[in-house]
Amino acid sequence: MIITNHWVYHHLPKTGGTTVDALVAASNETILWRDAQNDDHKHCPPAQRSVTEQQLLGDKVQAVGLRRLPYWLISNYAHKQQRMGLALEARPVQQGLFFRQKSGDWLPADWWLDTLAIDPSWRVIRCEQLQADLISLMRQQRRVGLRERWRLARIEPENRNAYPRELRRWFSREQLRDAYDANPRWSALEALHYGHLLDA
Repeated sequence: MIITNHWVYHHLPKTGGTTVDALVAASNETILWRDAQNDDHKHCPPAQRSVTEQQLLGDKVQAVGLRRLPYWLISNYAHKQQRMGLALEARPVQQGLFFRQKSGDWLPADWWLDTLAIDPSWRVIRCEQLQADLISLMRQQRRVGLRERWRLARIEPENRNAYPRELRRWFSREQLRDAYDANPRWSALEALHYGHLLDA
């Protein structure tokens, strides 16, 4: 989580949060709180935060990272395999589920939206448009000058894994529909911010 004077960024895993952290660090934002990127606490929801952190939250604008559901499912699966060394089958992914190591369960992606209490009023920073969406968020409160935009444009994506990203290698049309059906909240949020859902 990152807390500034005017807004709070909640780090939903595998939505570009490590890169957002680098972007905010390179910006002119006044940072009140910034979780370490090597600490899983960065994904902790507000209700589980310390009293100090909760006091800093106040009534600021809430923002969260987001990416299209099937790409998020694939990315999360690849991360668990490559970075965490877990041997997982792919079938649950095709059903719209991700593996949560802490509980040892396969859960719908909507679990994260429920856990973070995300609703349609939140600002979204799309994984595919990190710089543009972050600048748009910052511009709600202040001017973002040319030099600052230039610094942000030079930040390279971080924490990326190598894996096949073509949807047809992972989902049939029916499986993709099932994945969306299993995650109605994510589907609604994706449709709102991307304009439509994907088709295999």
